[in-house]
Amino acid sequence: MKLNRNMFGIRGVILGRRETTRLSARQRALLEEAVEGVVDGIEPKMRLVRGYQKKLQPVVATARAYIDALVEEIPGPLFITPKAFVKDPYVNAFFATPREVSTVFSGSAELREFFARPENADTDVACGLLCMVEEEKSVLGMELAHGAVRRDVRQTAVNFSDHKVLTPGATEADARLGLKNCIFNALVSHALQHIADLKAQRRELQDQRRILYARLRARQAYNGGLDTLLATASADEAGSANIEGKLAETEAQLDQAPAAHDAPRDYLREVRAILEQPQAFIRLRRVSFQLTRMGIKVEENSDQPAHSIELAEIEVTNVLKRVVAIVCYPRDAMLPDPDDTSTRLPLVP
Repeated sequence: MKLNRNMFGIRGVILGRRETTRLSARQRALLEEAVEGVVDGIEPKMRLVRGYQKKLQPVVATARAYIDALVEEIPGPLFITPKAFVKDPYVNAFFATPREVSTVFSGSAELREFFARPENADTDVACGLLCMVEEEKSVLGMELAHGAVRRDVRQTAVNFSDHKVLTPGATEADARLGLKNCIFNALVSHALQHIADLKAQRRELQDQRRILYARLRARQAYNGGLDTLLATASADEAGSANIEGKLAETEAQLDQAPAAHDAPRDYLREVRAILEQPQAFIRLRRVSFQLTRMGIKVEENSDQPAHSIELAEIEVTNVLKRVVAIVCYPRDAMLPDPDDTSTRLPLVP
């Protein structure tokens, strides 16, 4: 399926533009469906807000347009096989050995599940997102400079680990589409967590207010003996004032907190703020450097044989940072599934 650059699907395909007034009937229906999915996933009470669809449609379209552009910037597709380790500088950089190539892809549950589906029986190659952690460390090694070998040179070694294969599809377009939906769903989950945090914060403030009210009533209702009352009068007065101060502060925090008066409207406003600024949640950064076959970073004018490596790094705020690439892997390079008993020989009694 060929996708328009400004469109991608969530239960279909929607327009990824802010100008929602120019949508066709089908595009508008799909955008409305996407909004309903957001409301269902975050807080169904937002439907109580008059015009919630019109309020959410522009920010949903904005978020999806941003995600569309971000995913299209991810490099690839890179065709990977264990044999490519020798010739392809990217495969050589991403993996330590040809065996690791086989292990990573054959060990991917998502990739195995994709190849095992009946509708993919005739699919020979799967494309997906390869995610990795990039690590750099300082090491001592040898360096070729002006025809002479220098020893114990401080160098930067680049290593990739924690490989994951995600959103496999029959084509590059399918893989990118799956990734776009995955990122959008993660953004919606982020908004859901934000709303859950707001609710928890409000419950905590309400509990604190009830406790302070109870303490204040207890002090005001205290009716001890005269001697005790005279001895503790000033202390009680100071204690009551302190409680009243804390109570007033708690009341002010409750009054200023989101969802203080009109929860559905406040929740919708918070969701709009998140969806219209998706770059605050996820970003992509392009980096490039020269890398030898031994995984050593060198300068462009170095005498060391090296290849230029261009990477895309995705960062999810306060969650993770991963190097990513769109890759394709052939079915016939998959290792046998060790848990598949159909490929095992029967035991001889």
